[in-house]
Amino acid sequence: MVGARDLDPAERDLLAASGVHRIDDVRELASAPLPAPPWYVHLDVDVVDSAELAPLRFPVPGGPSAAVVADALHALAARGPIAAVGLACTFLRPPSPTTRSPPFSRC
Repeated sequence: MVGARDLDPAERDLLAASGVHRIDDVRELASAPLPAPPWYVHLDVDVVDSAELAPLRFPVPGGPSAAVVADALHALAARGPIAAVGLACTFLRPPSPTTRSPPFSRC
C-alpha cells in the first residue's frame, strides 16, 4: 500500500496485523523492496493532493502531485512487468450542467 494518508485507527490496526507492506512516499516505488513481479497495481486517484484534483469525494491534503504519481508508476514499470492496473476515482458529480467535469469523472 503506497501513499495512504487518511486511515482511521481500525484500518491502521488491521493493516499492521496483516501482511500488507506500507510505503508512505510514492517516490519510493523506484527503490523499495517489493515482491517478485508481475504486479497488479491498483491506483486510487484520490492519493493525489486534493488541491490539484478537485472535486474529490474524499479530499485529503498533502498528497503527491499527479506528476509525481505518474513518475512513480513509470519507475515501477521500469523495475518489472505490471500484469494489470485497476483505477478507482471518487469524484463528485459536477453541481450543475455548466460546471466542467474533472478528468476521469465518469469512472
